[in-house]
Amino acid sequence: MVKQLRNKLHSQIDSNFNPRQFFKPYTIASCEKFICVRMPYIRNIAKEFRSITVAQHREILEQLLQSEINEERMLALLLLVQDYKKNPDIVYEFYIKNIDVISNWNLVDASAHLIIGAHYMKAEDKLQKEVISTILSLANSKNFWHRRIAMVSMWLPIREAASVESCASKVQNDKHELALQLAKMLMNDEQELVCKAVGWMVREMEKAVMLDFLNAHYKQMARITLRNILEALPKEKWREYL
Repeated sequence: MVKQLRNKLHSQIDSNFNPRQFFKPYTIASCEKFICVRMPYIRNIAKEFRSITVAQHREILEQLLQSEINEERMLALLLLVQDYKKNPDIVYEFYIKNIDVISNWNLVDASAHLIIGAHYMKAEDKLQKEVISTILSLANSKNFWHRRIAMVSMWLPIREAASVESCASKVQNDKHELALQLAKMLMNDEQELVCKAVGWMVREMEKAVMLDFLNAHYKQMARITLRNILEALPKEKWREYL
C-alpha cells in the first residue's frame, strides 16, 4: 500500500513547479525533500484512499509520516484529517504521538486546526482540560513548530466563535478565551512564523475581539505580529498603531 501511494504521488510530479519558493531556507530541514507535486493532486490522492485509517493502517501512516519527502508527510496528514471525522479519539492520540514530524508550515496549517482544534471543540469536562493542557504544553515548547501548531490549532474554534452572532463583547471574548491566551503568550515569539500565526489567528477573530486585543497589546507585541493583524484594517488606520 505504501508503494502504491508513493507511485500515485510520483505520477503527479510537475517539473515546472518549484514548491521551495514558498518556504524560507530556515524552515526546511537539511534532510527534507520535495518531489514537486501540487497540493490539489495530493488532496485528490487522499480522497481516493479515504479508506485508510489509523486503526487498520497504522504502519502505513507511520511510514509516510517518517518520510523525508514533504509531500508524503502531507498525504499522511490529509488521510488523518479524513479519518478524524469517524475516529476522533484514536486519530488525535496518533497525531500527538507523531507531532515532531509535523515540521513545516504547510503541514501544520493543513492539519492542526482540523485535529487538535476539532478535538478541543468536541471534548468536554476532564477531556477538554487534557486537550487544553496539551495545547498549552505545545505553546511552551522549545520547538517552534510545536508553538505554531498550538496557535494554528485555534483556527477552527475561532471560525466557529466568529460565526456565532453576539452583541456582547464579553461573550465573544469568552468564546475566544484560549486563543486569546495563546496569542498573548506567543505575540513576541522569537520565530517569525510563530508571530505570523498569531497575527493570522487574531485577524480571524470577530472584529470587536480583534480590536480589543489589538488596542490592549499593540505597544508590546512584536512588529511582525502587529503588521499581520493590521492587514485586517484599512491602511489609513495603520498609522494609529505603527
